[in-house]
Amino acid sequence: MSIFRRNHHQRAHNRNYCENPAPKWEKDFCFEVGGMKWKDFLKRKAYTSYYPKVLQWDNSAGKESFINAKNRFYAEINKSPCKTELLPNPDMYVDEIDWDAKLDPQLFLGLEDARNYKPCEEVVPLDGIKPTGWDVDSCDWNKPVVLTGEINMYSHFS
Repeated sequence: MSIFRRNHHQRAHNRNYCENPAPKWEKDFCFEVGGMKWKDFLKRKAYTSYYPKVLQWDNSAGKESFINAKNRFYAEINKSPCKTELLPNPDMYVDEIDWDAKLDPQLFLGLEDARNYKPCEEVVPLDGIKPTGWDVDSCDWNKPVVLTGEINMYSHFS
């Protein structure tokens, strides 16, 4: 009987209670460096099990950069010297930078043409549209049917 009473007085389940809560500085790191609230991070982390290729992806360089960023942040908030190296050189993989490069204006002509929208002003008469999909069999009424139309733009010339 004492076993029953002992189990009866167990602590009530609290939704906000967590076995391994993250330290406050990690939550602050997530918001200040990552630009994401901790709750949003946990919501997105819950979906990683649906995408196993993401979990199997070997990104050791990204992981190393992430750990270095966390170490720098931790050292900064505790005002202690950082043991990790400084930020990597952004020009590490660039042999030589030509700061006075001259651009060919012909390269941008195609981009400018794509930006300028030219609407089509051609009028298509209604008798030029041949409806298809209207002869759907009645026994397939519960299946999805895509009704399409075939436009014959030159029907008014014949």
